[in-house]
This record gives sequence, C-alpha cells and structure tokens, in this order.
Amino acid sequence: NCSINNGINFRIECAARVSDGELHTFDNKLVALETKELILAINIGTDAKGNDPKEEISAIKWPDQSWDELFEEHLKEYNKHYGRLKLELSDQPAEDKPTDERMEAARKDGYSSGLAELYFNYGRYLLCASSATAELPAHLQGKWNEDLYPPWESDYHHNINLQMNYWIAEPAGMHNYAEALLQHIERFVPHAEKAATDLFGCRGVWFPIQSDAWGKATPEAYGWAVWMGAAAWLAQHVWWHYEFGQDLSYLKDRAYPFLKKVVEFYEDFLIEDENGVLQFVPSQSPENRFVGGGELPVTLCVSATMDVQLAWDVITHSIKAAQIQGTDADKQEQWNSMLNKLPKLQIGSKGQLLEWNEEFEEVEPGHRHVSHLFGLHPGEQICPDETPELFKAAKRSLELRLESFGGHTGWSRAWTACFFARFGEGDEALRHVIRLVTDFSTDSLLDLHPPRIFQIDGNLGGAAAVLEMLFQSYKEVLDFLPALPKAWQSGKINGLRARGGYNVGIEWDNGKLAKATVSPLKTKECIIRKRGLNLIIKDDSGSEITVKDCDKFIKFVAEQGREYKITPV
Repeated sequence: NCSINNGINFRIECAARVSDGELHTFDNKLVALETKELILAINIGTDAKGNDPKEEISAIKWPDQSWDELFEEHLKEYNKHYGRLKLELSDQPAEDKPTDERMEAARKDGYSSGLAELYFNYGRYLLCASSATAELPAHLQGKWNEDLYPPWESDYHHNINLQMNYWIAEPAGMHNYAEALLQHIERFVPHAEKAATDLFGCRGVWFPIQSDAWGKATPEAYGWAVWMGAAAWLAQHVWWHYEFGQDLSYLKDRAYPFLKKVVEFYEDFLIEDENGVLQFVPSQSPENRFVGGGELPVTLCVSATMDVQLAWDVITHSIKAAQIQGTDADKQEQWNSMLNKLPKLQIGSKGQLLEWNEEFEEVEPGHRHVSHLFGLHPGEQICPDETPELFKAAKRSLELRLESFGGHTGWSRAWTACFFARFGEGDEALRHVIRLVTDFSTDSLLDLHPPRIFQIDGNLGGAAAVLEMLFQSYKEVLDFLPALPKAWQSGKINGLRARGGYNVGIEWDNGKLAKATVSPLKTKECIIRKRGLNLIIKDDSGSEITVKDCDKFIKFVAEQGREYKITPV
C-alpha cells in the first residue's frame, strides 16, 4: 500500500505460481526453489475514481491458466487488432541483427533493409500497448515513465504531440485504439464549456494547450497557453473516426455534437473587421515567436495562419457532418458564410507561406513547430490540385525551416517526413525517417527528444510517415503509392483503411503499382488518382467495371461488400 498526501493512493499485489519445486516468502522476499517456471501476476489498484484500491484489485480474477495458455489468449486478442495490417517492404528475409548494429549500418549507408518496416511495426505495437484499455490515451511517454518527476510531467500536449500519437490509428486499421483519445476528449467537455464561458465569454468549448488525466481546461501562465486551436485540432480526430469508419450512429451521437461545440466557440470568438473578414484575436502560432517592437519576442498576434487553418478544418467537417445527416440547414448556411469570411492564407517575399498575418522577423527560423503547414498535413486545405500556389509556398516554408536546422526533435523530424510524403517526394521522406531512426532514437528504437529524453510521438509520427509514402486518401481520393521511395522497389501492404470508408490493399513491383484492391463499407462513388497510369478495374466476379475518366482521376460506383481489383494496363 502507498498513501500520498494530495495524491493518488495505490496498492500493488503480486500472485506467484511455480510449475514445480517450492515457493516461499522470507524476510519480505519471494523465494522460488528448484523450479523450471515461475509465473508472476501483478495487479495495481488506485483510488483515482474514488474506489478503495484493495476493492479495485479484488474485482479482477487472478489467472489460473498455464503460461502457454495465458500467452495464447494474449496473442489471440493482440492479433485481432495488430494483425489487421501487414506490410512487406522487401522480399528479402528479415535481418538477424540487433537494432544497434542495423542503426549503425543505416548511419553509414543511408538506408538499412527492413529498418523502416521494423520502425513502422514498432510504432503500431507501441500504440497498441499504450492505448489498449482506452482508459487514457498515450501521453508524451506513451505510458512508460521511470521518473518521480518526469519530463513535462508525462502530460498531454494538445498542440501536436497527442494528435501525432494517433495519426496511424484510423488508416492502419487500429481504430479501436482511437477510443482512448476520443474518451479523453469527451471527458474534457464539461470543464471546457466552463472555460470557454469564464475565460472568453463564449459558448462552445475551449481546450488548453496542455492537460493531464483529470480533464481540466486550465490554462498555464505562459504566453503560449493563450491558444485557441486545441479543440479544433482534436476535433479532426473526432471527424476522422467517422470518415474512415462511416458509423452514422457515432456521427450522430458523439462526433457531430462535439464538432458543433467547437464551431460554436468560433461563432462567438471571431471578430469581423471593417473589411468583413473574421479575425482571431488573440491568436498565435504554437510555441513560436517573432521580433516585436520592444526588447522581448512576441507570441500573440491577430489571425496566425494555423488558427485560420484549424477553423477552416473543423467548420468544413461540421458542414459535411450536417449534410450527411440532413440536419441544421440554417447552421450550414451560417458556417459556409464563416468559411468565406476567414482570412486568406498569405505568401511572403521569399515565396513562403506566412506563419503569421504579417511577414514578421522570426526569432527562431528553424523552430521545431511548423504549425502553419497544418493545412498541408494533417489537414487538407492545401493540396496540389485545388491550391497549387499555396502548395508550392508550403514547400518553400519547409525548405526555409530545414535550412535553419529545423526538425531537431524526433517528432518534428517525423512531421517533416510526413510533409515530404505529401509533396510526393518519397526519397526525401525516407531520408528523414532514417534520420529519425538513426539520430533521434535509442538503441531499442525509442524516440528521443533533445537532449536524450524518451518521447513517444516521434515513434508514432514516424510510423505515420511510412504510411503516407504508400497510401493517402485526402478528400476521399484514393492515392496508391503517392511517394514511393526508390529503395522500396517491391512490396505490399494489406489492411489499410481510407477516408470515405474503404478497405485497401496495394502491391507493387519494380517501383510501380502492380495491383490494388478496394472494398467499400457502403455503396458510393469511388475516386482514384491515376498518377499517369491507365487502370483497369474488375469486380470480384472478374467482370470489368465501366469507369468515368476525369483527367487525373477515374471514378466508378463501388458496391458495398464487393472487392474491386485495380491493375495498370
């Protein structure tokens, strides 16, 4: 038993069993004699929910199976989720070398066969292990911390770190683990509503930049705590869970009510200026600063680019959600009007996308956060087809960051790899993934934040980057091998999920698409990016499907429950 003043009291119990031999307790020690197998079962109870720790432990039955039976039961449950997706980046057998040797080889050669595949699968494992119960989402250290006073208190950062932890959950078929994040968000709502009213005089919800397990929307005293975008960024994950899964009950009962609360805050918070533009006051680009008129750097401004992009994202998704349900026609009209009145994204003198509403001098040109590129990734406001000039400007912004030694944390390097995947530059994306592994990881592949602090977001963001190179589905357009590196000449991936509700598999050979399979959750028009290929589509009976050719895309009606095979001519 452990009692902590003004803290959580807890109790730890351990049950021990031997297959043969003897088991004794002596002088507060457990002694096993002449046994081949010792099984320890550990249970921890707390009073976090108001329960007596002892009662919490007694509610769980101690296992009486053999080790083999326990392991088989565990493996069955684990594979039910982890086994949905399978990735093969090479037909070569896995390297039988420890990770430190493989990392050293990658430092010398720039690429280690199978290392990216291993890192991707490791990221999936870490998400499974840190989110399986859905009690709490993965924090900055996942759930693993050895320090009494951990870095950043092992908290939740809502300005990229928590969100990055769950970038792979929906597309990698691990959507059940997103439930931990969704419950975290919903747990906040009552206090977030109070914070919106008390702090800003607004309806809706306001989420802080940092939080913990208690779900309190309490700002810190630091300047960067005055940030309005956390709820909107978390709302993106709420929307994704519907967008990938197409569960209308979830949309109606959970997703849409939260999206409306976030937009409701913006309805009250935004200020229309003399030109009819809705401005964000105060606003800032998370944790970044610019040179002001005085002696100290400035964080606050009017309408930072990221705030505009986040509002665009959540308002757009709220309109879609209302349209799908056939509800709130008046709100749809109001929200469309808000979208049209948002500030325009601006391009600076160097051809870069501006981070603030004016071209201020940056205090740290290589800052770890690249918040003004949210609209490129993980958002979808900036894309090559609809906003080519902004797409080009976003790339120039990233180049300027890297020229000033940006990407100097594990998670920032992972985000950089994701950006290059969105730019369609697979070799460059892979280079940053390998740098993430070799320069920002322990020998056991755990991500490191400078100076050498374990932080899990880089692991999970790096896994997302690998996925982005192989498949993207922004705006419900299926894009096979959008950023395939030359090093991955052949391979396959099965068990992918796509926006719009599709299960997807991809195979490639000699650096080109060999075959893809698509199975929709509902009957709908399926849109596929051609990437210069002539594609033939056949259904699961072998019949060729009539398609509509639209320059860069092909479209066809995909029926629920059927599988379609896409092959190049």
